[in-house]
Parts: sequence; C-alpha cells; structure tokens
Amino acid sequence: MSRVKRIPSNGTIHLSGLMCGQHRSEVIADVKRQLERGQPVRVISTQLVEAGVDVDFPVVYRALTGLDSIAQAAGRCNREGKLSEMGRVVIFVPPKPAPIGHLRQAQDCGRQLLQQRLGAPLSPEHFITYFRQLYWKKGEVFQFIKLKAPGSIL
Repeated sequence: MSRVKRIPSNGTIHLSGLMCGQHRSEVIADVKRQLERGQPVRVISTQLVEAGVDVDFPVVYRALTGLDSIAQAAGRCNREGKLSEMGRVVIFVPPKPAPIGHLRQAQDCGRQLLQQRLGAPLSPEHFITYFRQLYWKKGEVFQFIKLKAPGSIL
C-alpha cells in the first residue's frame, strides 16, 4: 500500500480489462489526448495495453514476465517514432513472483534469457530460444512447423 501512496495522483491513470468497456474507451481516449498535447501522463495498467490499444509512450515500465509480453509492452514505447531518440523500456523484478503455472514459467524463461545479455533482447533468435525453454518447462514438444503457401518462399 505504501508504494501506491507514493505515486503522484496528478496525471496518473489506471486501466484494466475489468473496467466497463465504455469507461475504458473514454480513459484510453483521454490518455491519447494527453500524450498528443505533450502532457505528463502515467498509466498503471494490466496487460490490457499490451495488445489492441494504440498508445505511444516515451518510457514503458514492465514487470518481468515472458519475452512475448515484454515485446508487446515495448511496442507501446515510441510506437510512432516521434522521439528524436529511442524510447526507453525498463523491466523490473516485482516484489512477488508470478503465480505458479504458465505465468511463472514464462517469467522464469524470460528472466533466464534476459540475464544472458546476448545482443538485442527482442531478436527473433531469442524468441526461438524462449519458446523452446517455455514449452520444455511445460513438458510439451515444441516443433517448428513451416507452412508453405502456394508461390511463397520459405
């Protein structure tokens, strides 16, 4: 609770998939307006903004999780390329681990991969390694299936 009290209320907005659809749409529109005006805005959100919400922040903070979710969150940072420099994505370790199951397995795989510091963390090669590790933890066989559409080159 003490951490939440330290977050400035001015310009801080909460977004969640549990919000009423209309209210959520209004809040997202308000966030976009503030960003367009260059006003400071902090959005504390569930995974809602990781897919399907088109917003562009100069800085994104994301709790450690699977590489796929980190990539989705990073996609909200300098999305439109308006900044003169790259945007900033900060991955932090939350005070408690993810719940046991898929989320914890994804978090563990993401942590292992990011700790290796092997070049660009969101490179395609890292995703191959990430999903191999994740499916191995899940006890499932991960196979690469190449589908070739007529006339395509794979």
